[in-house]
Amino acid sequence: MIPRYNRPKIEKIWSLENKFTIWTEIECLIAEKQAKLGVIPKKAAKEIRNKVKFNVKEIEKIEKETKHDVVAYINNVSKYIGDSSKYFHFGVTSSDIIDTSFSVQLKQTSEIIRKKFSRVYSKFKNQI
Repeated sequence: MIPRYNRPKIEKIWSLENKFTIWTEIECLIAEKQAKLGVIPKKAAKEIRNKVKFNVKEIEKIEKETKHDVVAYINNVSKYIGDSSKYFHFGVTSSDIIDTSFSVQLKQTSEIIRKKFSRVYSKFKNQI
């Protein structure tokens, strides 16, 4: 993004912090659904939800070695989860997480644009 054209709210949506927050929620939801279906232990899904966290700077450092953003993220998060981390990202591809997150970010962005457009449209619709 070109900084002078950025809008702070939209820029925040596309930040690494928000991206990893979305990835984390997606991963937790997947683990919870898998536990409900009996694919992974329920205890593991609870531990994942309760212990999950990430550190952006650490992920960036790991990514320099792995050359893979999702692998770096998983490695970072796994150290916080502990034993149940073997069920984190279980049966999931990188694309599952990236594509879903991208859709969420697009939706977040479009909601801001839609609201802004509605305000502008309201001001001008009676002048046409």
